Amino acid sequence: MRFFYVFLVFFLCLSCEEDNAENDTNGKPSQFEVVFDNIGSTEATISWSESFDPENETITYSVFLEGEELANNLSTRVFTLSNLSQGIEYSGKVVATDPAGNLREATFSFSLLSNQAPEPFSVTGINATNVFITLFWEEAVDPDGDAVTYQVLQDGVVVDENITDWYYKFEGLAAAQSYSFTINAIDSEGNIRSLEVEAETADGIYNGDFSAITQEGIDAFGALGYIEITGNVELDALGGFTSDITDLSPLGTILKIGGRFEIKFIDALTDLSGLNIESIGSHFRIENNQNLQSIGDMTSLIEVFGDIEIKQNSNLQSITGFNNLETVGNIIRIRNNINLIDFEGFNNVSLVNAIYFRANWLLEKIDGFNSLIKVNGDLSITDNPAINTLTGFFSLTEIDRFYVEDTLITNLDAFSALTKVFTEIGINLNSQLNSISGLSSLTEVQYFDFSIGGNPQLTSLNGLENLNAVGNRFYIAANSNLNDFCALNSNLLNSISEFDLDIINNQYNPTLAQLLNGNCSN
Repeated sequence: MRFFYVFLVFFLCLSCEEDNAENDTNGKPSQFEVVFDNIGSTEATISWSESFDPENETITYSVFLEGEELANNLSTRVFTLSNLSQGIEYSGKVVATDPAGNLREATFSFSLLSNQAPEPFSVTGINATNVFITLFWEEAVDPDGDAVTYQVLQDGVVVDENITDWYYKFEGLAAAQSYSFTINAIDSEGNIRSLEVEAETADGIYNGDFSAITQEGIDAFGALGYIEITGNVELDALGGFTSDITDLSPLGTILKIGGRFEIKFIDALTDLSGLNIESIGSHFRIENNQNLQSIGDMTSLIEVFGDIEIKQNSNLQSITGFNNLETVGNIIRIRNNINLIDFEGFNNVSLVNAIYFRANWLLEKIDGFNSLIKVNGDLSITDNPAINTLTGFFSLTEIDRFYVEDTLITNLDAFSALTKVFTEIGINLNSQLNSISGLSSLTEVQYFDFSIGGNPQLTSLNGLENLNAVGNRFYIAANSNLNDFCALNSNLLNSISEFDLDIINNQYNPTLAQLLNGNCSN
């Protein structure tokens, strides 16, 4: 019996030795590597290469982080480590195990990235008109899964924020202008991804004519933000229509009109403030606006290639400004404004075809045209019976025809630079005129007549000392106190005949012969 037990023990021990020998010959899984597919702000994804078993057995994997087993018996080779914290250096391992319990491990270590800004994004579309630009952009995805909102800036200035849409409309812009926009994608941690965009509004050109007689029409067109109209602009309520236009400022974006600009029979309008027009391709007419009281300074206007006509505005009291106006293509007419008192401006115009001031019954002063050098046609100041002051005109040297008639002015000093009148000159019916010494630079009236008549306060012709020629007739008549003709020089007197010199109904009426003999006054 003892022999049996000994044999049994020996057999068991022999079996253990054989088992151990078998384990010793079963190989360990092969080496492998762990890599990081992604490291975020709260999680990291790892993967590893395959570990091979020498006996071709199936390998399973376990994942450990900071000594804690997170997963086992994995057959896949990808694993996400979640709920991690920033600022910590993590270490871990992946263990490959074969069925015999043999192990092979690969270690890893990492730190989380800080919270990241949203991913780059781009503009998907731009819609531009004269007055607004709408930008469209793709969603800015946050790699940490944070919520993203948008802040928008125009030329460096924040205009809106906390936007969740992927588009924004920038309003109140000007046509044909380039703008800089910034779209900031901001995550919940305050991280920013910026997108810079340059965009331009539409050209602002309206092709054709525009007309309106209602404020609604003015407002609607003005909201479109045009800067140029290629045709005519007509605000004209003639023909029994009633206009309620009171405000032209909605048209303030318009800088250029290709054709004419007419404001006629707009009876509710009291002024032209709010206009910023720089150029008018044809005529500029302001007529029959019964409640218009002032024109305004019109400082933006630089060129008018046709006439400027301001007439029959029965309550217009002042015309001021136009001082940046350089070009008038034809004629300036200021007439039949029966309550006009003051006129000032036009001090940058150097050349014009003609100027007419006529039948402005209450007009007292004309102060302007300081840079005017030449008038190709008429300079006519007639039938303005209240005018007592003429200033300006100090640079004017040449006029075709020159008339100052029916005024209260006392002198012609404003015309001290005038040297030549090409056709004719008339200084008539000025009840307070007592001096023409302002004509001291005048040398000739080249082709036709020179008349001085009906000026009862005029006593002498002092100021005509340099006048050497009158082209046709020289009328000096009905100046009831005129008795001194001594300013008429011998060159002039020798150049005209007695038939061309009419001196009648003055206090003293010498003949040509008397003047040549020195009998020039009494």
